[in-house]
Amino acid sequence: MKSKIKLFNNAIFKSTLKLNMWVPILYFVLLFLMMLMPMMAQNTLTKYDGYNYLKMIKNIINLSNGELNVLVLLIIPVILGVVVTRFMQNKLQNIHIHSMPIEKKQIYTTNVIAGFILLIIPIIINIFGMLLILGPDVFNQCGNEIASWAYITFSLGILIFSVTIMVGTLSGSSLMQTIFTYILLVFPVGIYMLIQYTLKIFIIGYAFKESTLDSSIATKLSILPQTFMVVSTDLREKNMTENLYLIYILAAIAIIIMSFFIYKARKVEKTGDIVVFRKLNPILKYGITFCFMIAIGLMVYFIFDESITHMFVAYGVTSFVAYFLAEMLIRKSVRVIDSYKGYLGYVVVMLIIFAGIKMDITGFEKRVPNISDISKVNYNLTTNYGDEVSLITQANKEAVLDIHKLILSEKDQSSTSHKEYFNTNYNYNYNIEYILKDGRKMSRQYVEWKLVKQESRDNIVKIENIERTIFKTEEYKKQAYEVFKEENIKWIGIIIDGEERLYINRKEEIKEFIELMRMDTLLMTYEQKVKDDRQENEEYEKNMKEAKTINSAGEVVAREANQNQEIRIEKHVEQEQDYERSTTLYYNEDFKNTKKWIIDHNY
Repeated sequence: MKSKIKLFNNAIFKSTLKLNMWVPILYFVLLFLMMLMPMMAQNTLTKYDGYNYLKMIKNIINLSNGELNVLVLLIIPVILGVVVTRFMQNKLQNIHIHSMPIEKKQIYTTNVIAGFILLIIPIIINIFGMLLILGPDVFNQCGNEIASWAYITFSLGILIFSVTIMVGTLSGSSLMQTIFTYILLVFPVGIYMLIQYTLKIFIIGYAFKESTLDSSIATKLSILPQTFMVVSTDLREKNMTENLYLIYILAAIAIIIMSFFIYKARKVEKTGDIVVFRKLNPILKYGITFCFMIAIGLMVYFIFDESITHMFVAYGVTSFVAYFLAEMLIRKSVRVIDSYKGYLGYVVVMLIIFAGIKMDITGFEKRVPNISDISKVNYNLTTNYGDEVSLITQANKEAVLDIHKLILSEKDQSSTSHKEYFNTNYNYNYNIEYILKDGRKMSRQYVEWKLVKQESRDNIVKIENIERTIFKTEEYKKQAYEVFKEENIKWIGIIIDGEERLYINRKEEIKEFIELMRMDTLLMTYEQKVKDDRQENEEYEKNMKEAKTINSAGEVVAREANQNQEIRIEKHVEQEQDYERSTTLYYNEDFKNTKKWIIDHNY
C-alpha cells in the first residue's frame, strides 16, 4: 500500500483534472459534431426513407469525414500532453510544485494518469452517445466498426500523447515542445524520403520506389502519416492485421516509462531552455542543419530544372543559415560567430561524404551479379513501363543482364548535362530487380535520355534489340498483359470513340472474346507495340498543341474528329460486397482476330 501511495498524489490529481478539463470537453464537442450529430441526422432523414440506413451509419463510424477526424486526432493529444506537462515549462509552476514535499515520481505519474483519463473520457462518452442515438439493435450490428474506431482512436491518441510527454521532458518551452512533437511524428518518413531522393540523384542506378513507401518501416514509425492513413479502409485493415495499433499501445507505455527516467534526471532550473540536456545540443544543431540543407537543396534542384549547381549553392547557403539560427536558439543569443569552427567541421564532413558518393567507393554503381547467382529478375520493358514482370528463364535473365551492362557502359555519358546534350522530352526508364538465390535483392533504376546525336544512340538501339527478344516470349506477355489474368469476369464493355457500343455478359462469349485477345496479344510483335505507342504519343501531343477555337458567341467549337475509330476494351470483375473492379485491356489496331469478332457482331 505504501508504494502505491508514493506513485500517486490525490491533490495534484484533482488539480490537474480541474485545470485541464476544458481539453476533453473540447474533444467531446468535436466528436459530437463529427459523429453523433450526423448519426442523429441520419436517424431523422433516412431511417424510414428506404435508404441503406445501416450502411450510412457505418460510413460515419468508418471516418467518412476522415480529414476532420485526423486533424482532431493529431491536435487534441498534443494539446493535452502540453498542458499536462506545463508544470515543467512554466517557471513559477515548476518552482512551486518542486518545492513541495512530494517526490518526482509522484508528480510525474499523477499528471500522466490524469492526462490519460482526460484523453479517454470523451471516447467513452462518445460510445455511450452512439448507443443512445442508434439504439441497442443498430449499435450491436455496428459493433465491429465501433470497436475498430475506439481501438484505433485510443492507440493513436495514447501514442501521440506519450510522444508529447517525452518531448516535454526534454524541452523547457511549451512552444518548442509542440513544434518538436510534430517534427518527431513525421521525422522517420521525412528524413527517409529526403535521403532516398538525394541518393537517387547522386548515385547512378540507385533504386527508390515510391510505391513501397506506405509499407516501409519508416512510414510505420511515423505517426503523422499513419494517422492520415486511417481514412483508408484497406490500410486500416492491413494495420489491424499486422497488429500495428497494438504495437503503438505497447510503444506508448514504453515511452511513458522512459520519459519518467528522463524527467527524473532533468534539472529544475533548466525551464525555458530549448533543450534541457546540454549533451543533446549538438544533435539538435547538426540535425536542424542537415535536414534543412537536404530539404531546401531538393526543392531548388527540382525548381531549377534539376540543376546540380543550383543544388550545391542551396546546400551552402541553407546549411550556413540553419546552423547559426540553431546556435542562436540554443544559446538564446545572436552572438554566435565564435561557433564557426563547428560549421567548418560540418562542411568538411559533408564534403567527404559527397566525395565518397561521387567516387563510388563502395562499388555500388558498377556492381552486377553473376548469372549463376540469379534466381529471377523483375524488369520493366520500356514499351510497357509500369508492368513489372518476373523473368526466370535463362535466356531472359541473360538478356536483362546484358541490358544492365549496356546501361553501365553509358554511365559517364548519362551523367552529362541534360541541357547540353539531351532532348529531355523523351526518356527511357529501366527498373531492374535481381532476386538472388541466397534470398537477397539487388535493385537498380536508370533513366537513359534519348540523345539528339544519332551516333550517341547506339547503346539504346542495342537495348531495344534485346528487349525485342524478351517481348516476344510467352513468359513476358502472360505477366505483362491484364488479359491473361484468370478472374471471374462479370461483363466486358467495348467503347468505340468514347461511346459504349458492345456489352458482353454471356459466359461463353466472354470466354471466346478473351481467348481471341490472348491469341492476338501473343502474336503481337515488338514493332506493332512500338508503333501503337508512337501513334498514341503523337495523338496526345497533337491534342495538347491544338487550341480550342471560340466563336463570336463564346461557344467552344470542337475540332474535326479523328477518322480512325478509337477502341477501348474494359473488363468488369466481380468483387466482394457487390463491388465491381473495372480494368482496361490492352488493344492494338493489329489485333486481327479481335477486330474481326467485333465486326462479325456488327460493331
